[in-house]
Amino acid sequence: MSSLLGDLRYAVRTLARSRGFTLVAVAALALGIGANTAIFTVVNAVLLRPLAYREPARLVHLWQRFGAEQGGGQLAISPPEFVVYREQSRSFESMGAFFPFGFNLTDTENPERVDGALVTSAVFTTLGVQPMLGRVFTPEDEREGAERVAVLSYGLWRRRFNADPRVVGKTYQSGGRPVTVAGVMPRSFKWANAELWRPLGFTAQDLANRSSHYLSVVARLRPGVTVEQAEADVKSLATQLGGTSDGVYLNTLHRELVGNVRPVLLVLWGAVGLVLLIACANVANLLLSRGASRQREVAVRTALGASRGRLVRQLLTESILLALVGAGAGLLLALWAIKLLVVAAPVSIPRLDEIRVDAAVLAVTLGVSVLTGVLFGAVPALQASRINLHETLKEGNARASGGMRQRRLRRVLVVSEIAFSLVLLVGAGLLIRSVARLGGVKSGIAQPERLLTMRTNLPPTAYPDDARRVAFYRALLERVATLPGVRGAAVTSVLPFTSQRISGSLQLFERPRQSGGYPEVNIRWVSPGYFRTMGVPLRRGRLLSDADREGTARVVVINETLARQLWADRDPIGQRVSYLTAEDQPVWREVVGVVADVRNAGLIDDVQIELYASYVQETHPEMTLIVRTTGDAAAMTDAVRRQVREVDPRQPVFGITTMARLMAESISRQRFSMLVLGTFAGVALLLAALGIYGVVSYTVAQQVREIGVRRALGAQERDVIRLVLRQGAAVTALGVAAGVAGALVVTRLLARLLFGVTPTDPLTFVGVSALLAAVALGATYLPARRAARVSPMVALRSE
Repeated sequence: MSSLLGDLRYAVRTLARSRGFTLVAVAALALGIGANTAIFTVVNAVLLRPLAYREPARLVHLWQRFGAEQGGGQLAISPPEFVVYREQSRSFESMGAFFPFGFNLTDTENPERVDGALVTSAVFTTLGVQPMLGRVFTPEDEREGAERVAVLSYGLWRRRFNADPRVVGKTYQSGGRPVTVAGVMPRSFKWANAELWRPLGFTAQDLANRSSHYLSVVARLRPGVTVEQAEADVKSLATQLGGTSDGVYLNTLHRELVGNVRPVLLVLWGAVGLVLLIACANVANLLLSRGASRQREVAVRTALGASRGRLVRQLLTESILLALVGAGAGLLLALWAIKLLVVAAPVSIPRLDEIRVDAAVLAVTLGVSVLTGVLFGAVPALQASRINLHETLKEGNARASGGMRQRRLRRVLVVSEIAFSLVLLVGAGLLIRSVARLGGVKSGIAQPERLLTMRTNLPPTAYPDDARRVAFYRALLERVATLPGVRGAAVTSVLPFTSQRISGSLQLFERPRQSGGYPEVNIRWVSPGYFRTMGVPLRRGRLLSDADREGTARVVVINETLARQLWADRDPIGQRVSYLTAEDQPVWREVVGVVADVRNAGLIDDVQIELYASYVQETHPEMTLIVRTTGDAAAMTDAVRRQVREVDPRQPVFGITTMARLMAESISRQRFSMLVLGTFAGVALLLAALGIYGVVSYTVAQQVREIGVRRALGAQERDVIRLVLRQGAAVTALGVAAGVAGALVVTRLLARLLFGVTPTDPLTFVGVSALLAAVALGATYLPARRAARVSPMVALRSE
């Protein structure tokens, strides 16, 4: 131990004497270790940290697929299917069902819309959570006619109920009806993005309707049962119900929550790993150069009896100390970077509120710093300790060159830096081009920055029939349309660029039984002014009008994609269609118009087949108000909200945003990846340039005598510059070639994040290679100019 402390004290003194070297090395390591710590903190919180439920590894989600034979999308479970799976499956300890459902809180002067969920009582027991106050639901709460009760989240309890510890048993008004608070969940509990939960029960009509798919199902596996075994069990039950075994599958709860963001985070984690490797190569180069200048010191210590192992240990101690100091600085940098990452991260990344530096992050940072110290210190230490004692003591520091082996090693390290940097730059370049392509995609909506949106939900107690709902929205639209600065207003059941989706099975009157099943069509119920407000042009026929009201023939407007797919060879106007959302008789509607396509699902997604119906003919309680303004859309928020209050003082509005923001959020994951990867690529480029500069500068310093001789024999400045640039170009060419080969493999991992660009896009590869080559040659040119100005007399006299 005393020997180790001695090595540590000596390392501190040595690094303190070489302040310039220490500062540069610590800065490079701080960038590499800090970036790794920041990204690992996010990865740890989102991907690695167990969910805050009892034995979360045993929790699974149960889903079905629509159009399973074509590998269709995800489909929820119907109530009768849920009951069969819950009661007849032998693989589950418990099973619960839920679906998102918003609630209007109207018991104060400020009505509020709260995100909530209807859940069966088994959801809480399946998750294995206990309330902080009161109780959770029981099967009795699900029965028809039972007292209306609710469980609150910790955040809602503090915000809306002032953290009252006696809140259990008290009532509040929701949709005009009293609801009793049954319990309050702990701060750590989060489920279904909800702040309030109400009991979910099933009527006889619910249990008879197998076409109504709206339930999300969570289940807990029995001890010893695997996901594969449970899935086989459920598939057999699905077959007995008359379905197909391919249409049902299980997903672990953790994968359900983080599956979509896993590729993004792993790509970013790999990127910061490359940054750390570049930093290590940089510091290793510095240590090699410094080791060559310390050969006399090492020779003296060897002459005094120090073994090679003792020397290697001393030099490794210095390297690890450098890494630890760099880790300390990197941790401070990471704390700042984490805040920026959380702010810049898209809302689609789950568990953002759980991101923090904990014991696991600190342990990993410590481990990475020690490993880094060994990684960049081992080879330089071994090289520095391998000396010719007689020659070194005789020649002294004047000729303490590292030899051919060290020069080769330094070049290998620089080639590695260039290669790693090129991989990062290509990845960033591909994402930049993707985002640029997305920015040029036509959404189908005119001037989205002038559109303000806000959602409403009319409670059935206050608006029990279609006539009252239509009257509310008609009065609201008339008021909003007269506001100064408003050019138009409309309502829609589903807002573009959101995850909302209402679909049905499309039937054609002329072909009531289609081979391959019915296509799924997206349905939007809109007001007559919807298309003019959104700026969606009419292509054929007419738009919906005020004449399309209750009691008249039902009509629909379709998009161009639907018209092209179903009636490519004829006029779709006058055709009759029906969409089934449940097991009912088809209601035929006439196609009266075709409008331009709108990328309602998001800029990165393909245009889907869509159908627009009149909200007057088929009303919905939850609609979104869209207002087109002449100026700043967000500035009209208060004025529009006041009009809602004028129509109904108890009606809250929520989800207030602009269409431009919704469009930006639809590609937020691509923008986030581009921003972070681009930052890392910039850091890598800077480190690589510094590494090239350092190696070339050291090489030039070692060639002072050779350059002096060349100048004495008549070589011009340009000849010396050409010589040094040739050396730098050779290293750069090798690095670019290795980087291109690596990028061709690695960039395939980015395929899911790209739009309109292939992972092997030639323009990106050529452009990035040219950029990196230019930066590398620029870093070479500076020491080349300095070498060209060496006086032959001074160079020869120094020898």
